[in-house]
Amino acid sequence: MEDDTFKFEQSRSVSALRELAAQIKQTRPVSAVERLERQLRRAIDHQEFERAAELRDRLREIRSRQPAE
Repeated sequence: MEDDTFKFEQSRSVSALRELAAQIKQTRPVSAVERLERQLRRAIDHQEFERAAELRDRLREIRSRQPAE
């Protein structure tokens, strides 16, 4: 476990797995909750507070219907 070949292969494998994880994260479908959360952050950033309140309420409604984890 301490030889250079193992360390090199381990490092290469970790890099490949990180790259794969990033690709999966970028290409996976976005849920309705995630989409609303992004819209909420954008509305807050642009100081669109009425829109943000509407999005917040929609998120609460969706989350209240989801089973507890």
